[in-house]
Amino acid sequence: MKLFFSRNPNPRLAVATARHLQAQVEFEFAAPFAPGQAERFRPLNPNLSVPILAWPGGSLWEADAIACKLSRETG
Repeated sequence: MKLFFSRNPNPRLAVATARHLQAQVEFEFAAPFAPGQAERFRPLNPNLSVPILAWPGGSLWEADAIACKLSRETG
């Protein structure tokens, strides 16, 4: 799984949860609104906001939902 994040406050919950749970995720800085980046992120989140948790066949883009998925995945 890959967790896309940015410097704004929105992804903090998802990033903190992933780190606390020691989830097996790859962290990647993302700027979906940067020139030329929208089409890369639109399939993952039509709103282009971060955080985005992506895995083969799916994605989540709401911090609370990401925290719940990570907690379930790590047990």
